[in-house]
Amino acid sequence: MIAPILYDAGTAYTQLVLLTPFGLRRWGEVKACWRDQRRYAFGVALLSPLAYVLVLTALSFTPVSYVAPAREISIVIGTFIGAKVLKEADGRRRLWVAAAIALGVIPRSRLTSPLIG
Repeated sequence: MIAPILYDAGTAYTQLVLLTPFGLRRWGEVKACWRDQRRYAFGVALLSPLAYVLVLTALSFTPVSYVAPAREISIVIGTFIGAKVLKEADGRRRLWVAAAIALGVIPRSRLTSPLIG
């Protein structure tokens, strides 16, 4: 029964404590990444916790059966961004697999509907 924002803040702090030694050992790479990817790092630092807190908040007053499928659709969105925007390898194959995952969230009753067959 912890507030979603407090839970996420605690998780972020724990990650910071656990990952700092690894970052210090590879400080040159950290500086290079920060220099080259700063804009993207800010985007991820803002949007990723926001999405997580929104899901936790939704779970606090909505049945998980409604929230879980929406989270699975985010896989398709992330895959699309990776394939189209970031030009990741095997983009077409990844999109097909992500679409298959999204199809898995369709309720079984829809698959056995008389309209579908």
